[in-house]
Amino acid sequence: MNNTVGKKSSVVVPVVLALMAGAIGGYLIGHFIGGAASPGTGIKLKLHKHPLPVVVPVATAMLRQGVIAQRINAYGVVIAKPSAIRNISVAFESQVSQILVTAGQRVHVHEPLLQLTASPDALLQLQQAQSAASALAKDLQQVQEQYQLRLATQGQLLLAKQQYAQAKLKLSALVSRGIGKVITIKADHNGIVALTPVQVGQIAPPGAPLVEIVSSRDILVRLGVEPEDSIQLHQGEAVQLFQVSRRSSAALNGHIALITQSVDPATRLVNVFVTPASGSDLLLGQYIRGVITLASQRGLLAPRQAVLPQHGQNILYTVKDGVAVRHVVHVGLHNSAEYEVAGVGLAAGDPVVIVGNSELADGMQVSVGANR
Repeated sequence: MNNTVGKKSSVVVPVVLALMAGAIGGYLIGHFIGGAASPGTGIKLKLHKHPLPVVVPVATAMLRQGVIAQRINAYGVVIAKPSAIRNISVAFESQVSQILVTAGQRVHVHEPLLQLTASPDALLQLQQAQSAASALAKDLQQVQEQYQLRLATQGQLLLAKQQYAQAKLKLSALVSRGIGKVITIKADHNGIVALTPVQVGQIAPPGAPLVEIVSSRDILVRLGVEPEDSIQLHQGEAVQLFQVSRRSSAALNGHIALITQSVDPATRLVNVFVTPASGSDLLLGQYIRGVITLASQRGLLAPRQAVLPQHGQNILYTVKDGVAVRHVVHVGLHNSAEYEVAGVGLAAGDPVVIVGNSELADGMQVSVGANR
């Protein structure tokens, strides 16, 4: 009997202890986690959630006070002013015997450029004029003798004299032009040879250009500008010119002389002609980069990465005490690196978010990494 009771006691005690442990565990779960009823106890468990705060890693840069300039870059070439191009030609058909200069060569006044002779047709005209003049001279002499013998009238004498004078004038004009001689064409002013459009042996018609000379002081820079930028330009505005072939070239000053009102069909750009300052060492055909300042102003400047478009507004975030602060800003002048901004609560030296700002909302906690 006692053995039976002892055995029952040894079984009941572990069961009671297990029930007590379950009740205590259920209470603890219900107190700290809770939400559902504890099995077998009827006690409703209440859950307590404690979410971890979201911290966004960002990088910042400082707002600064400074001067911002909005500029455009345009590329082009050095050309001669149309009014400065001097075409050298002769008034008769000629044949080129020797070319003494080349394009791009600097020449001085009276310097030989090329040598010409009359073409075969021009020489034929000279021979015909000489023959006509000689024949008419004989005719005039004969008419004068007949007039003295009263065998010719005064009208016939006057006609003979007129015909001879015309033939003599034509012959004199051909001779004065140099037909029948070797002609040396010389420069009539200092300048640069822009073009020699003829070759040795070529027959050039009367008045055809043989050499083009440009005054070294009469040059322009032709720049190609996007049509939407050209409407912001004005005649007389300053332009900085840089020689593309020289990486470290100093800026040359110039000003806009002409803004064309059409788009070049070859480049789809608007041609803007710039007059460089006197004394520039630019060469014809040289490639040039022009920098034109559209506007310049002093203000509060923010990196371009800091400004975001959002719902028709421009915003940026500053960081204060580890928290992101959203600002609506007005954007003014801008260039490839910065915006001019104005907004409530902004000042020079404020850290603005430039990396990670697209993930932010006002009041979010941030972790600032590298500053710029």
